[in-house]
Amino acid sequence: MQQDLLDKIKVLHESNDFDGIIDLISTIDEELTLDIALELARAYINKANIDGDFALYQDASDILDRFGQATRDNPIFLFYKGYCLFKMNLIDDAIIRLERALRFIDIKDAALLTKVQNTLNSCKNLKERSEITFSDEENALISLHIKEKFGEASTFAIMDNIDLLKIESNDKHNYDVIMTKGLSAYDMNVPSGYAKDENAYCELCIILPKKWDYSKEWPLNLIRDFAMQIVMHKDFLGFGYTVDNYENLKDSRFSGAMLTALGDYAEDCQYVKINNKVVRFLQIIPLLPMEVAYRKNHSANDLLDIFKLRHIVLTPIDDARIDVCQSLEITN
Repeated sequence: MQQDLLDKIKVLHESNDFDGIIDLISTIDEELTLDIALELARAYINKANIDGDFALYQDASDILDRFGQATRDNPIFLFYKGYCLFKMNLIDDAIIRLERALRFIDIKDAALLTKVQNTLNSCKNLKERSEITFSDEENALISLHIKEKFGEASTFAIMDNIDLLKIESNDKHNYDVIMTKGLSAYDMNVPSGYAKDENAYCELCIILPKKWDYSKEWPLNLIRDFAMQIVMHKDFLGFGYTVDNYENLKDSRFSGAMLTALGDYAEDCQYVKINNKVVRFLQIIPLLPMEVAYRKNHSANDLLDIFKLRHIVLTPIDDARIDVCQSLEITN
């Protein structure tokens, strides 16, 4: 019976049908064996990697936790658990599991050995980057810039060493600005052709109506996930950077997002010079489905021109606005 089930799971896995694996195993009435639980955890992990749904890593971790001490020497179990912890940003715990997994991997299993080592290296790199902070001088200069150009800010939330600030509506602007402070302590991998000292550092913001219902968390998840791309991977996020099919937007009408300049602010608000580096302030603009499709084959400026032509104001976010590309013929 179990071997038949494992054979079916293998076929589904080879076709990347991770939903099929999850659905198949969910029909089992009896308690899961370790082998089946590992297949279910792997399916959740693979689905999370594709969909970007971080809750699935927790689901996988919870399944693995059912087996406790009985699996302390199982390298596959330790790898899956360590990988989940890594994705959940529990880096120290992840390192413990991954280092233990290395002790028990069969030396002939090169594929597993490579996966564990690569994940362990990512953990150690992230741990090193997570200890990066502003100097007192940098903190003072960027805080002064935010106060002078945007207004009084209060700490809304804290993500590792990054503050998420809230600048409430005031006589300068009739909306709330949610802004990172501390993200610019982390450098990005700047592509060739760009000046590193002018493009390697940024702070991000997302601009909400002053009466925004903060129980709708997708804007905060969006700015957090963009920031973590820089912290964890040193991804280059500059003007025009776009994501699509974004899982954390599933509770909204939007399906993607793009980075732009702060369209409602003067040029001197857009950046601040700190010693030998330039910190740029970029705004996250959520995009509707046809806008995302248009952006794939056109420049960010082309899309912004359509917003302007259709008289769509992007600051603050309007989650009831039209899709400006709905009537356009989108070609691939």
